[in-house]
Amino acid sequence: MAIGMKYGRNSPEENPQPVWNMVDQYVAEFKTRFRYVNCRQLTGLDLKTKEGLKEYYAKVHDYACAERIRFAVQKAAELLKE
Repeated sequence: MAIGMKYGRNSPEENPQPVWNMVDQYVAEFKTRFRYVNCRQLTGLDLKTKEGLKEYYAKVHDYACAERIRFAVQKAAELLKE
């Protein structure tokens, strides 16, 4: 007996659109708040370089990213309660 996820499907025949709509709403609200969802665009840094990582940890990680993560987690919790 299959136990379905709260916001998923029990079979490939079930419509995935409700979950897609939730994800679209989640991403749209993040973009409205922060303009981007891509880390490089959000930080303006190339985190694949030593210089980018150094600047990220010195100036961005504990400040801007903490706010973004807090928003993302709170928004996800709100959407999952609905």
